[in-house]
Amino acid sequence: MRVKINSINKTLILTEAKRNPYLGVRGISSLLKEKHQLNVSKSTISAVLKARGIQSTRGRKKHILLYKSKSIQDCGLLLLKAMDSQAGLYDFLKEELRAYFPHLSVNSIKSLLMMFSFSSYIGGKIEKNAKRPGFLRLCECFSYPAKSVKYFSSRTLNYKPSISLGFIKERLTLVSTVKFYFLNNTTGFSDAKLTTLWDGPCNIDDFFMPLYHVKASVSRMLKDKTLIIGYTKSFDYLSKLTLSFIDGVSSGVRKVELLDEKGKVLDKIECNLTSPAFMMGYYPKILSKGAAFLEKAKRFKRLSLIDGEILYVPVLTRFSQPKVPQAVILNNILTKTKERMLPNWAVLTDKKANPANLLKKYLLIWPYMERVFLGDMKTIESYFLDKGNKKNLVKHIPGILNLEKESDFKQIADMLAAVFKEQFKEMVITNSFGQYILGKDFCKIIMEKLPSEIKKEINNACLYIGDRRVFAV
Repeated sequence: MRVKINSINKTLILTEAKRNPYLGVRGISSLLKEKHQLNVSKSTISAVLKARGIQSTRGRKKHILLYKSKSIQDCGLLLLKAMDSQAGLYDFLKEELRAYFPHLSVNSIKSLLMMFSFSSYIGGKIEKNAKRPGFLRLCECFSYPAKSVKYFSSRTLNYKPSISLGFIKERLTLVSTVKFYFLNNTTGFSDAKLTTLWDGPCNIDDFFMPLYHVKASVSRMLKDKTLIIGYTKSFDYLSKLTLSFIDGVSSGVRKVELLDEKGKVLDKIECNLTSPAFMMGYYPKILSKGAAFLEKAKRFKRLSLIDGEILYVPVLTRFSQPKVPQAVILNNILTKTKERMLPNWAVLTDKKANPANLLKKYLLIWPYMERVFLGDMKTIESYFLDKGNKKNLVKHIPGILNLEKESDFKQIADMLAAVFKEQFKEMVITNSFGQYILGKDFCKIIMEKLPSEIKKEINNACLYIGDRRVFAV
């Protein structure tokens, strides 16, 4: 039942319209219904916006799928698709196979690869599986391409493509450390997840990540002229290691090397990036000394996030280090989740940076930073007692992929499932009904039966579908 409009509802409509300028009246209507349980018609929203002089262009917006839930019968397949952000398997295969299918675009080949591999994985005829809720959208199709499916199948049967997967094995080689070369002729080290700083190569395999994934993450940041590190392990005072890293970043980044566990260079990125913006978090409960606020107290502002709102306030702060005559002035963004509580997390940025924009970027990658930090501290402590079994993703990739019939495409999904199991344990992929919500920068996958521990590990792995960050909830 739609509610009558009042001053409170008007304020809510205007607030959400301001926070989400890319949404049209349809998107705002969906958002109000999901987030605030408020059922308001599109015409009412349009009238409220017009009364305030806010114009909304006619027609559906580019991001009309924002905040609109979509059901999918095999939600686990969506996680397999997200796993491909660590290997780039489908993008690799579409280029390798394009010569076999001259009448198809590379994007069509990729869609058909997903359609054939996922269909073979769950079993049954591809025509029947195409009717399963969410299947075609998962494969980036909006209607069943019958002619293309027939062409793809017949060409596969006739030519029997055979593709070497040595390049995929290289992509899944685990990176232990990201080494930064700064323009002030110093260097800095981060683990492969970009979670924290180290004084040399990282040797704790919980922080290792596949080469393809790490290179994509670092390249994405450098292209955006922003470097995001999860947190500093500084206790009491901001550590000398952190101060040195901040000085280096402030001067600019000349080159980045990706190292394996033994320190061998697996790949490198030449960039010559001057004065990038940077963000680095810290835990206020353990880093409380040497910080002097240079501004008067300000009121906390609200910022909308994936799972609600966060309160934040930027305060220009001087951080000193007593053991060496060194200090730095930074924009210190204190955050909290409730009005009546002390800040539970903080983010350091350059004093010239835009706090709100940078905080959004930071929290898109690290939305649960306090929990991640506390968990990582236990991981680092336990590493010296029990080193456990090391991950090996390469062992799940065969040397050659032979495609002779439709069922052979199952091997592609099998590889992704094996890599998933190696990192996050086994899970039910088929008939795992769920929903997903597409946002401008994120994809939220809702699977109630997925264990919370696996959801936590998936979220910490920073997986992507296209340009959207994936969250399992």
